[in-house]
Amino acid sequence: MISQVSWDKLFVRLFPDEDFFISVEQACRQHKVKTAVLVSAAGMLAEVELRAFIGNGKYANSSFSEPMELVSATGTAALQADGSYAFHIHATLADHRANAFGGHLGAGKVKVTNELVFLLSDSPIIRRKEEETGLMGMFFE
Repeated sequence: MISQVSWDKLFVRLFPDEDFFISVEQACRQHKVKTAVLVSAAGMLAEVELRAFIGNGKYANSSFSEPMELVSATGTAALQADGSYAFHIHATLADHRANAFGGHLGAGKVKVTNELVFLLSDSPIIRRKEEETGLMGMFFE
């Protein structure tokens, strides 16, 4: 992983076999990110897990072992009070036949490259479970 901050943007390049979330968290820690909004993502992932919310805190999981194009992704990374990062990222992936799949990105290993751009913010976002939906909702301090 290589990364650089320019103005209010974090640019991240991930390399083959890196774990998507571990590497993005390393970049966030390296640059002392409080909150970041993923505004651009391109590349390829393998060993991908996508999740779709089906209600009451439950998700349907879909796993893809073959390489998939990372067509786009958006979401947030936010430093939590305990020092961990909470990620909420949705991705659109496409197979070699141009079939598209989308949902909450649960896991992925970089295949070839991932190029990501985050918009940085000082707004603190706290994720906590909502009783009504079972979701990890976004709240502000």
